[in-house]
Amino acid sequence: MNEYIQYLTELIPERDSLKLVKSEAEKYYKSHSPEHCFNMGIELYQADNFQIQEVGVLLVGYSAHHNTSALSFLKDTVSGHDSWKVQENKQACLVTWPVKAGFTSTGG
Repeated sequence: MNEYIQYLTELIPERDSLKLVKSEAEKYYKSHSPEHCFNMGIELYQADNFQIQEVGVLLVGYSAHHNTSALSFLKDTVSGHDSWKVQENKQACLVTWPVKAGFTSTGG
């Protein structure tokens, strides 16, 4: 796991790069199980760099449809984060979670 954190530290620039953050999170999600995404997301959330934290939040969000602890983590832990950018990614995860979990808006 530390190799992935090192990779992100070298890849993600000091300035904001939301496109890169989302791209890296999606790439990791597509090549790892939801359980691995959740565990890596929790570890990345502990990083000092807010953009690496954002990758972590997205990974936790991607795993939420398989893991109720992930949804709780987003609601209970990430909700207290100081960065509005991290909060914005958390909100995106909570908005897309019902679709990923198989719920539809068919009115029924």
